[in-house]
Amino acid sequence: MITSDVLMKPNLTKALISAALFFLPLSLPARPAGEGDLYWGMVHSPKGFGASVEYPHKSRGFNVVSAYFDIYGIPSLKTSTPGLRVSFLHNLELAQGSLKDGDATWSLYAGMGAMTGYLTERNLQNGLAAGLTGDFGVRFLFPSSFAISLYLQGDLAVHLKMDDGLTMTMYKNGLYRAWMPMLCISYNFR
Repeated sequence: MITSDVLMKPNLTKALISAALFFLPLSLPARPAGEGDLYWGMVHSPKGFGASVEYPHKSRGFNVVSAYFDIYGIPSLKTSTPGLRVSFLHNLELAQGSLKDGDATWSLYAGMGAMTGYLTERNLQNGLAAGLTGDFGVRFLFPSSFAISLYLQGDLAVHLKMDDGLTMTMYKNGLYRAWMPMLCISYNFR
């Protein structure tokens, strides 16, 4: 077996799984959206992929809990271990409007929260990371229980790693990769 074939199969498998997770929700039946609904979704980004839950807050905003696999270093084959990142964000809606005769609504939002995970740092060392996270984006809510969020997210966190001893540094990937866009496609399954 040729080495390039061995490397191609895992990449092809990852691509097929990502495509299935991206397009699977489009085949689900539509339901009318309501106030206070819980939205379950998939997160897609050059940073990684995962799942999220959005639920309303009594203030003008919504909370988001997400977990995704961080793929830093995997596309370049520098590492083969994805990281796992979990976060909670409280987002406030800064502006709202409607599209196309009120069929869909949009909101501009920003929020702060906390994150933790087992992540790979720029020096390709794995370790625990924990700290603050923030996001800024736009969310489109359609009457068919379908929501799309496009946002940027950055982290101000510490990174703990065990090499010769416990070392604590700033988690630089949280800031350096904040410019990478993230897309969340979510649905209300009620």
